[in-house]
Amino acid sequence: QKVFQESNMLETVKRRVIDIGPAEPLDSVQAEIKSITATLCGYIANKKKDSHAKLVQRMYQYTEEMYANPDLTLYRVAEYVERPEKYISQLFKEVTGVNYSDHLIKVRMEKAAELLKESNHTVDDIAARVGYNSSHSFRRAFKRLIGVTPSVYRQTLDE
Repeated sequence: QKVFQESNMLETVKRRVIDIGPAEPLDSVQAEIKSITATLCGYIANKKKDSHAKLVQRMYQYTEEMYANPDLTLYRVAEYVERPEKYISQLFKEVTGVNYSDHLIKVRMEKAAELLKESNHTVDDIAARVGYNSSHSFRRAFKRLIGVTPSVYRQTLDE
């Protein structure tokens, strides 16, 4: 109801309903009601899609800001966007095609690759800077995603 009140659609729909004449054939009335219902459903679906996209965008932005925090989890993101964890997990996957945890790892590895390329920080220091408490798990994740260890990655950049 709130969605319709925020647009001029409510008045348009009211007008269409009022314009249905009492003498019109039943199949004509049914067709018009069906058309009105389809219009309303389409409007609601678009509004829902827009709100989902905005929510996922907030999740992306928060991840960009907080990726270095080792305590960043889906639970923390859920707190930030004020939605249930299970809901945002399913929504993120539905909208992006990727699990949130995989997205977070990808963001962290991209930042790590930048640091390996543009700084002289040690691999252990980079691991901490991109949100890993354990440099061992960072190295494993980096190799799994990038295909080589962080040290080898840095060496190939020097060549």
